Amino acid sequence: MPRLNFSKFYQLPGGALSLRLLAAPVAEGQAPASTSPSAAVTEASGDIYLLLSPDPSNKAVPVRMQVIDASADRFKPGQMMWYNLTAHDVGGKVGKQQLVLKARSRTITDAPASANEEYNVNLSYRMTGKDALYPLCETRWSHDPGARTVLFVVNEPGSRAPRVMGFPDQPANSGKNP
Repeated sequence: MPRLNFSKFYQLPGGALSLRLLAAPVAEGQAPASTSPSAAVTEASGDIYLLLSPDPSNKAVPVRMQVIDASADRFKPGQMMWYNLTAHDVGGKVGKQQLVLKARSRTITDAPASANEEYNVNLSYRMTGKDALYPLCETRWSHDPGARTVLFVVNEPGSRAPRVMGFPDQPANSGKNP
């Protein structure tokens, strides 16, 4: 899987699944270690994202797996899915919408513009335990009404300010997990 990007689309087998990330292939007839990271995919799941993030507390494989529902009825073209992976609250204006993103939370916002056009983005963050707002970004982004956008607010080593990373998604093979 590529780093800091979406992988190619994978078709999953039908039914409920338990996904595991292993440090090495399991020998024939052996069960995977119960300490390896895992994530459940329900039978009713449609399209999903599988988010892998560092988890130093897991000694088997230091990764955390999270299944994110990306089915077309929950996450529509033009919308933005925001993940705040920091301890800071983030907020501001995205197009004409107000964004309020609490620490370690997720939200979906509607399309920030009505057509293929630029829109203003003005974001700030509040450090835990402080009242002051600190600027995060003030810029213009381009909107593609046919794409969904997944955005992550993350900490960067050596910087107290979070970083915002966005990834457009135009799934060519969307649909239910057969």
